[in-house]
Amino acid sequence: MCLLLLNRVGRKWLHSGSMILGGAACLSTIFTVLYANENQHWITVMLANIGKFGISAAFGIIYVWTAELFPTVVRSSGVGSSTMMGRVGSMLCPYIVEIGTIIKGDFGKALALIIFGSMAFIAGLLSLLLPETRGTVLPETIKDAENFGRIMKPPVADIVLQDDETGL
Repeated sequence: MCLLLLNRVGRKWLHSGSMILGGAACLSTIFTVLYANENQHWITVMLANIGKFGISAAFGIIYVWTAELFPTVVRSSGVGSSTMMGRVGSMLCPYIVEIGTIIKGDFGKALALIIFGSMAFIAGLLSLLLPETRGTVLPETIKDAENFGRIMKPPVADIVLQDDETGL
């Protein structure tokens, strides 16, 4: 699905939408975990799969978009650093899941879902601040990257008034 929509919708909106979808689905599972009975367990599974779909789509998009956001001179270092920070999040994941065993009660059961869902939702909203790269000339230098995505105003021309009599 990402391959079909990436060049039609754009990286920014597709990534943001998939992150928000994944985050909202994960946050919605809180209600089914806390309030649904055993016969409605399928709702939790369905919401979890929708969340996984959204996050998996965003994961595929972010590699393309990240490579396009960094200028050519630092692209490999930028993508490598971004990937490394993603792995730090993956290392913290089991500890966040284990918080539920420390905190007792219904809140403990839902805390990991709250953390994962809210982080994905916030990331989806924050990604709207990044520039769209579909159909644009990508930055090649650091200076290009600093101005990338900004609306450049044309320079204001100096208005020279000319005196009709003197021609000056």
